[in-house]
Amino acid sequence: MLKIAISENIPMRIARAYKGLGQRFLLGNNLIEAQENFEKSVVIGEKSSIKFILRDAFANLAEIYERQGKTDKALAAMKQYNEYNLQIENEGMQKRLLDLKNKSEYDKYRRSLDVQKYENEKQKIYLAVTISAILFLLIIAIILFRMNNKRKKINLLLQEKNLLIEGQSKEIKLKNVELLELNEAKEKLFSIIAHDLRSPFNTLINIAIMLKEDYHEFSDDERLEYITAFEETAIKTFELVENLLNLSASRTGRISFNPVIVETAKIADKIINLCIPQANKKEIKLLNTIDKNSTAFVDPSMLEIIIRNLMNNAIKYCKTGGRVELSAYKEDQKLFIAVHDNGIGMDDATQENIFNINVIHSKMGTGGERGTGLGLGLCKEFVEKNGGRIWVESELDKGSKFVFSVPSEQPEL
Repeated sequence: MLKIAISENIPMRIARAYKGLGQRFLLGNNLIEAQENFEKSVVIGEKSSIKFILRDAFANLAEIYERQGKTDKALAAMKQYNEYNLQIENEGMQKRLLDLKNKSEYDKYRRSLDVQKYENEKQKIYLAVTISAILFLLIIAIILFRMNNKRKKINLLLQEKNLLIEGQSKEIKLKNVELLELNEAKEKLFSIIAHDLRSPFNTLINIAIMLKEDYHEFSDDERLEYITAFEETAIKTFELVENLLNLSASRTGRISFNPVIVETAKIADKIINLCIPQANKKEIKLLNTIDKNSTAFVDPSMLEIIIRNLMNNAIKYCKTGGRVELSAYKEDQKLFIAVHDNGIGMDDATQENIFNINVIHSKMGTGGERGTGLGLGLCKEFVEKNGGRIWVESELDKGSKFVFSVPSEQPEL
């Protein structure tokens, strides 16, 4: 394969062949030959900017250096692997965002065509009704002139036509209300994409530029601080994009829904473990008091998204040294799951619109965290999709308690 690639002078195939040889030697524990082939693959990959070749080669070199006891080289190779892996993931994310934007533009174009088609059909109906009315009035005039005794029948027909027109007017008003609601939701999503998604990307770019240009001027602690900030911003950005994609999939009916019996305590433990780093920064204590034997008939992925968004929201508005508790109780074949915090709470006006993404404007958290209000709207959609409901109980400066219900057992067919 290497000879053919060299004869055809195709860099990607040559790099792949060296990488394949390196993997064969590595399997045979021939570390020197494996290292040489992987390094050749790196040289060609860097000249041709073949990122996935570089990523795989550095991953294998890191393993070789580690076996050889060359810790510094292994760490450097692993850093190179992480860098190229992050670049590949970022390019994939940008492609998904572009696909989402193109899909949105296409949906907008389709809706405009539907509206135009509707207007054309409406004009045709109006024109047909107008022409019919004119002809009908002419006929009525002739009939009235000749046969005065048919007047009542003609009036009755006119009344029926008026009722039909009134009914059509009501339908048009209802359609207009639906279009306005769809436009509000669309504008909210576009606003999030334009502002809330742009800001973290700017932060990531600025941190990357500073590390690249002034890397040797920073101390190890400063570099670690910037890398930590980079990681936190990347995680928050990923969560926002994930919520956007889930909401878009839910609104367009493209999200899968596969309810099964799940152990809620295990899912709660999984989410709490993911939230521990975020909670530790504010010294917040996380508790899971859900009974180990409690079950629910839900879509597992949707349940994870619901609990994760509620936990993130509770930590966000909880003060330093606070407490967030995850609990549950069963009643009438329903499992009620609650996320309770002792944070800043909210007023009645905020509670009234807390789950409406078209109305609510998320305020800054106690640690300066920013939000969009999108997660709670997504929670409401997923809870209702699983046959439950969600509500909030809160009081200013005394904390909030979000409660949602889901079926505890599979319904009988």
